[in-house]
Amino acid sequence: MECQVCMLAFDDRKHRPKVLPCGHSYCLCCLKQLRSRRCPVDSKVFEAAPDDLLDNFIVLEATNKPVETAAPRFWCLRCKRDATHRCEEEHPVCSLKKARAMDAAPLLEALQEGEAAVAELRDTLDDVVRELGDFRDELEQERTSLASARERLQDALTAAAHGAAWEQVKQAAVLSGLSRTAARLVADLGDPGAACSLQVRRGADGGVAWRGEVLPAETPRRDCCCAVWLAVED
Repeated sequence: MECQVCMLAFDDRKHRPKVLPCGHSYCLCCLKQLRSRRCPVDSKVFEAAPDDLLDNFIVLEATNKPVETAAPRFWCLRCKRDATHRCEEEHPVCSLKKARAMDAAPLLEALQEGEAAVAELRDTLDDVVRELGDFRDELEQERTSLASARERLQDALTAAAHGAAWEQVKQAAVLSGLSRTAARLVADLGDPGAACSLQVRRGADGGVAWRGEVLPAETPRRDCCCAVWLAVED
């Protein structure tokens, strides 16, 4: 008897048969590799850890009995089904286990590549969110500083401050001139005719790997609707 997930025979160790509350049985190894504690067939949730699930004693007892020699199962590569006696004589055949492994190989590879790509994207997004959070805090501190300088300047005007007090407040306002720079930056980013350039370098002392220009979608170039243009240096 074999596990319907990995197609390997049950044993009393790594592939020990474990029965789920829904009644389905799978080997301990496959249950430990599940992403969530759900039955692979009916998706019913089970709470217990795989090691704590009850053994399927009927299957376990059967695995410990001497195995009778059974006729090997073959797969017809031409008919794409269980091989008949005629297939074994006239068509190319292989073991059913090998046929299943060949059939599943590209799927397993695609799933593994997809899983790795999603994990990498998740980590990248986590880093971006973290960096954006830090940048937002810095902008909030800068906004608070600007607001404070503006209020002090307004108070000095209201109180008709003069002399050293007026010069001190005015100098603080001049040093907080980022307000105009920030306003210009916001205006530029909101301008539909604006374009942004980007360069990516290899290492601290490496040359430019590629550079790109981000243009408004309304102004496509070279008869292409893509708004991002890259120039590879190498």
